[in-house]
Amino acid sequence: DRHLGSSAQINSRLFPLPPSAPMRVLSCVACVATAEIWSDCTAPEDIATITKVAITPDPPTRGTPLTVELDLNLKEPLESGSIKVDIKYDGIVPLKETLDLCKELAQTKNPCPLAAGPVSFSFDAKIPKAIPGGKVKGTAKVVRVADSKEAACVALDFSLKADEGVVV
Repeated sequence: DRHLGSSAQINSRLFPLPPSAPMRVLSCVACVATAEIWSDCTAPEDIATITKVAITPDPPTRGTPLTVELDLNLKEPLESGSIKVDIKYDGIVPLKETLDLCKELAQTKNPCPLAAGPVSFSFDAKIPKAIPGGKVKGTAKVVRVADSKEAACVALDFSLKADEGVVV
């Protein structure tokens, strides 16, 4: 399990999870996406287009491993970047974090720098069993470091049932 870096801000009284759970939730932000619970908030002038977000199994359930597939089409090269995550759980901001895109991609078949054109990512994630039911909303944005230009954006809006998986 990966752990959050020092840039994460978490309200542990309102979002009581073990230390490694927020990173797994962050991984899950990209992974619980189906047509009903995620939308592409990428602007036309951004440097990427999201072409596919898929998870297996669908729908995901808490405590169960899942595979995430993400396909992008980059209009321009991406030398290095950051992933800016802002997640609200039941209207509260329990997770704000900025991750190094290249560190996250280092273990994939597409490490930095990324050339213009189609790019595919696949990774394993898990929704922690410790997460209680509630509404989850937020965004995950990829930003190019060189000029702070946004590359892509995914908006999330879903609910976790208290005893079941992800629902719209």
